[in-house]
Amino acid sequence: MQFIGNIWRHLTVRSEHTGFILRKGRETEAMRAITMHLRSMKWDDMIICDHSPVILDTLGTMGRKVTLRGQDRGVCIDTTGSFQEWLGSLGSNTRLKLFNRRSYLGGRMRLERVAHDDSAGRESFFRLLCRLHLDRRQAQPEQAEIDFHKRLADCCETYLKPVYCVMHVDGKEVSAIYDIHAGGRRYNLHSVFIGDFDKKVSLGTLHLGYALEEAFQDPAIHLYDFLVGGGKNSFYKEKLKGNVGYEYSLQTSQVSGNLQHQMYIEGHMLVRRFRDLLTASRRQDKPGS
Repeated sequence: MQFIGNIWRHLTVRSEHTGFILRKGRETEAMRAITMHLRSMKWDDMIICDHSPVILDTLGTMGRKVTLRGQDRGVCIDTTGSFQEWLGSLGSNTRLKLFNRRSYLGGRMRLERVAHDDSAGRESFFRLLCRLHLDRRQAQPEQAEIDFHKRLADCCETYLKPVYCVMHVDGKEVSAIYDIHAGGRRYNLHSVFIGDFDKKVSLGTLHLGYALEEAFQDPAIHLYDFLVGGGKNSFYKEKLKGNVGYEYSLQTSQVSGNLQHQMYIEGHMLVRRFRDLLTASRRQDKPGS
């Protein structure tokens, strides 16, 4: 049993900040009722992905062992203050990459916003996202994921505002940012750029600087949420002086401990046996074997 929209260990669009939608002021009462109902239902395993630590209390009241299956951290920046003051709080190297390199590129750079109701422009934007992913030798988004975001933009315009932004340098598309503005937050879903464009410029960080400045200047946005995940070599988001939050993926079971352990051992042995058979088959297929 899982939350709708995020299947654990399967290829789906990741859903973060999962949780129950509860009436304000009656959260405790509602969670007690939900917990009682879950305890009365027949299920073997329950997986809750990317939830705040508060879910530990809920699962703990069910009297079952809770196993941690994953932990990630993300950063959320308060944009209700001054952009210049926030810049001043950053380290000199971070400020250089995020803002000061604008002068280095000068008139060579141009930013383009694609209107969310422009279907042709949106299609071109998602093709650019895929191309930049491939250029950086990252896993290309599946077509199903792209189709999901297109449908999201079509059906949720009343509640969500997609933000498609492209950075051009010398007339070339070098960076793309895909965000969603909803409920006073701007969520950074994708940020992809050419990695070896110029050793002096981190295009992705520079582009994010523009996105953050825009969020600071928009009174309807209170937080810029980078969601979970870090950089290739280090957790670069930590240098942005935001609030660091943790999300947990947890599993609990209604199967008895001994039976669960036996099922785990047998399943592990089955996977191992299958891997050995596959390896042996590949060896037989090789010339000279």
